[in-house]
Amino acid sequence: VLGLVLAGLDGSIAGAVPGVGAVGFAVAGALVLFQRPDNRLGWLFCAGAVTMSVLGAGGAYATRALVHAPGSLPGGLFAAWLADFMAIPTIGLFAGVLPQLFPTGRAVSRWWRLPLWAAWGYIVLGAVGNGFLPQRLESVPGWPNPYAIPSAKALFAAGIRLSVPLGVV
Repeated sequence: VLGLVLAGLDGSIAGAVPGVGAVGFAVAGALVLFQRPDNRLGWLFCAGAVTMSVLGAGGAYATRALVHAPGSLPGGLFAAWLADFMAIPTIGLFAGVLPQLFPTGRAVSRWWRLPLWAAWGYIVLGAVGNGFLPQRLESVPGWPNPYAIPSAKALFAAGIRLSVPLGVV
C-alpha cells in the first residue's frame, strides 16, 4: 500500500507493480501455511513477499524522499540501500530456490541439493557483495552506496563474481 501511494504521488504507478506481486505471494504463502504447515514453500512465499515489498516500497519511498520531494521523508538513503539490497534475494528466491522445491517444499532428489545450495549461495554472496560494494545505487540513480566498505572492495567484488555462476547453476 505504501508503494502504491508513493508511486501514485510521483506519477509512477509502474513502480508499485512489485508491491502488487508481493500481496499475491503473501496470500499464497499464508494459504500454504494454513493448509500444509509442514510445506516449506509457504514460508518461502512469505519471505519472498517481504523481499519484494521492501524492493518495491523501498524504491518508491527513496525516490520520493531523495528525488521528488527532497527532505520530505526521513531515511531516504537507507530505504534506497535496502531496496537495492533486497533485489538479489528476491531474484534468488523466485528464480532459484522456489522452482526447485515446488510443489512439495523439498528437493526432488538428493542430487537436486547441489543446485539448491548454489541458489542459496547466490543469494548470500550476491546480496552481501551488492550491499557493501562501493557503487552507485540502482533504486535512486546517481546516489552512492552509503554503506560501502571501500577497504573490502576486492572481497565484495569477488563475492559477486562467485555468485554469478552459482546463480546460473
